[in-house]
Amino acid sequence: AALLVRSEAHANTSDGVGQALADLDRVIALDDKNARAYRIRGDLTRLAGGNLGRAEADLSKAISLNSQDAQAFEQRGIVYTTQHRYDRAIADYDRAIKLKADYAQAYSDRGATYYLTGEYQKAVDDCNEALRLDPDRPRTYSNRASAYKKLGELDKSLADSNESIRRDPADPEYFDNRGLTYAAMKQYDNAIADYDQAIKLQQRANYFTNRGDSYQFKGELGTALTDYNTALKLNPNFALAYNNRAV
Repeated sequence: AALLVRSEAHANTSDGVGQALADLDRVIALDDKNARAYRIRGDLTRLAGGNLGRAEADLSKAISLNSQDAQAFEQRGIVYTTQHRYDRAIADYDRAIKLKADYAQAYSDRGATYYLTGEYQKAVDDCNEALRLDPDRPRTYSNRASAYKKLGELDKSLADSNESIRRDPADPEYFDNRGLTYAAMKQYDNAIADYDQAIKLQQRANYFTNRGDSYQFKGELGTALTDYNTALKLNPNFALAYNNRAV
């Protein structure tokens, strides 16, 4: 019990994941029927960028030991989504919601998975429910913005992007996402300003590529090429940057 408590404390520190996993290994060695320990270890393995197969195995073990743990189903759903096994992910989110009707995170995660399968209205519906249950969810606003954009409801997309940034202005993905909405509205200068902010917060290949696209649409091809070149220096395997640079 002490090891389990300490593992959770380690997990909440900036560099304590390794120590948390070591404690959880010891918990399971002492008590191989501890469902909570398997669940926490599986989720931490995923969060640490570890082996997704091991994360899935731990979460499945947790579920076999305690089939009423909604959190274990939700976390295994995230693993399945990361593995692109979307049908299994949605089934796990369904189970989590059945066990815990007010599970905002499960609605949000299921909505994100529906977005990846192209079911954009279902994505919006799940985001709506997640935000009804817990309005302070900037990630969910951003996810709903993406779904609205795919549905062609750009004003709603922009409003949700604004809300995600208002609630968490330190996340570069929210600026990038709003930039994509501005680009869809052909407001390229606004889009570029958002990509600038995203890049200021974190240099990622897709941010440079998206900014390059807006420069390209403006006819500033030299600047666009510079952004595509930078994107490919950051990620030489980024196919979209090669395609857009070729254009």
